[in-house]
Amino acid sequence: MVLPDREIPVRVYRPAAARDGDGTDRAELPLVLHVHGGSFVGTAVQCDWANSHLAAHLPALVVSVEHRLLAPETSRSDAVDDDWDVLQHVVQHASQWGIDPARTAVFGERCGALISALAAIRAREAGLILKAQVLVNPAVDVTETMFGYASIAEYGYSPTRAVPQLRLFQRLSVPPRTDARALSPLYADNLSGLAPALVVVPTQDAVADHGRRYAERLQAAGTPARITEYPGARHAFLTLPGVEPQAEAARAKILGFLRISPSPPDRKGEGALMTKTRHERWAIGAMLAGLGLTVTVLPYVDRATGHLLAGHIRAGYPTYTQTQVDSAVTTYLVLLSVSGALGAIAWLWTI
Repeated sequence: MVLPDREIPVRVYRPAAARDGDGTDRAELPLVLHVHGGSFVGTAVQCDWANSHLAAHLPALVVSVEHRLLAPETSRSDAVDDDWDVLQHVVQHASQWGIDPARTAVFGERCGALISALAAIRAREAGLILKAQVLVNPAVDVTETMFGYASIAEYGYSPTRAVPQLRLFQRLSVPPRTDARALSPLYADNLSGLAPALVVVPTQDAVADHGRRYAERLQAAGTPARITEYPGARHAFLTLPGVEPQAEAARAKILGFLRISPSPPDRKGEGALMTKTRHERWAIGAMLAGLGLTVTVLPYVDRATGHLLAGHIRAGYPTYTQTQVDSAVTTYLVLLSVSGALGAIAWLWTI
């Protein structure tokens, strides 16, 4: 992806059904912006299994960011900027990418989950409405309290030597004279009004308690957050199908969450209509306009139905005057048209 100041490699996953017979892209796919884990050596390639499945079965356009890796010359904030700039670029050029910006989600794994969590906070501050955030095994604390969790004590050196890697991760993430809290979603001043979150926690991992604590903080702030734990699962389990038996179950949970995730909190006057596709919003508007027209003209147009109803009313209520009969016919036809239109709107709203 070519940005004004740099190029950022991305991997793009698009469902085959999203292309027409001539190879052109159909519009209005949801967008899932994915951030891989592995601070020092990670790559989006390692996440092909999950991302391909999401693109095919959600279906959605999945863009996985090959952000700058941690090194002496690059910090965690550089990777955060890469992810945010890609997200903004795709959303701002939605028609070129064939996505519906009102159905955008972020999805991060491990250290990438930290980046995705920070992106969700930035999105709220920038007025960009996200549909959901999926945080798999998030490491969300790079402050001095990073190692003060029971899961660190229990799994810091078994089944893998996580603590030495986490210490290097912390040192490179937070260069001297950098505020570690600004890079730690767990210590964000305000976690309200964020996109609904799914926090996925493998229990046999050193940072399992990071995810648990972050889900608790989101819930306390009023942000919808679900936590799902996988007993016995280990670090990076979602990238190891066939090795980690719970990887497939976690992938299915993520797919289901992205399909049914509730709308984010209403902000700046934008309500639930913003979570519909453009075509659905047009259809709803046309339905409402049709309702108004129907209510106005139906009693005058459908004279045959009116005469039939008038005959039944006169038979049942012989004392009614002509004015009362006409009023009853008009009322019945209006109520009939309103109930039919409202039923159609309710059906349209659920699809």
